[in-house]
Amino acid sequence: MRMTYEAASKTGVKETKRFFDITSTTPNYTYRHPKGLLFSTEFAQPALTVTEKAAFEEMAVRGLVSDKSKYAGHSLGEYAALCAIADMMPLEQILSIVFYRGLSMQVAVDRDEEGRSEFGMMAVDPSRVTKGFNVDKLEATVKAIAKESGSLLEIVNYNVQDKQYVCAGTLRNLQALTLVCNDLSANTTPPPSLDSLITRYVASLANADATTISLDRGKATIPLAGIDVPFHSSFLRPNLAAFREVLEQNIRKDWMDPEKLIGRYVPNVTAKPFDISREAFEDAYKATGSEKLKHVLDNWVEDVSAKA
Repeated sequence: MRMTYEAASKTGVKETKRFFDITSTTPNYTYRHPKGLLFSTEFAQPALTVTEKAAFEEMAVRGLVSDKSKYAGHSLGEYAALCAIADMMPLEQILSIVFYRGLSMQVAVDRDEEGRSEFGMMAVDPSRVTKGFNVDKLEATVKAIAKESGSLLEIVNYNVQDKQYVCAGTLRNLQALTLVCNDLSANTTPPPSLDSLITRYVASLANADATTISLDRGKATIPLAGIDVPFHSSFLRPNLAAFREVLEQNIRKDWMDPEKLIGRYVPNVTAKPFDISREAFEDAYKATGSEKLKHVLDNWVEDVSAKA
């Protein structure tokens, strides 16, 4: 009953909601997912974290981890890296945080009676579309599909330059992107107009049942099976405040040892080794616009004795 989060209503007013559809008289609650619980974000993410922690501990026992190594992780992997190398907090505690993180994402999207959402994610290799089709053209195509459909499609991960990018969006838009890339890769003469392809496929999918579209592997696209939340997209931005509350409630200051992080931990936000200097805070604020960081900077007091 105490597992709650804040969400903005359709009128913009913040309201406290429960993660689960329960009341004070509900006798029990059963977690469900149409493909099994390991496909449900709040279970998949702790399972991945445990796997990564176990792999790290095995490497450490074998003497394969240097105490001078830098470390980083992307998205969920950042939590695993902090848990493994920095030993930032007890494993049980970080699993609790990751579980909440998964819940906040799982409830961010509407679902049908069978628990299916209209969203997904897909890897794209622009070099497999056609000669000269680079990331700039992929970005333009993604934006054009999103504009034509009026719904979500974004590049959310830039993994390998010119080789692998990940898109998040509605299943309709991801399917449209697959079909557009397939047609462009056919290298027909004359080549099809990109605008006409986008218009045709967006229109053909407009009335498709959004939750039943099955994404197939295309000439340049690979669906990420089991993911039905648009991770890293602007769609999830309203959920950030709720998850920040979870972090503040679960991370204790007396667990933190900045010495384990300085110069070794490379955060996602800045891609620079962690530091507690004013310059480092300014870099992080520039990248995020965080009001929390602004408050720190506005009240910054240099430690003169440490410099001396």
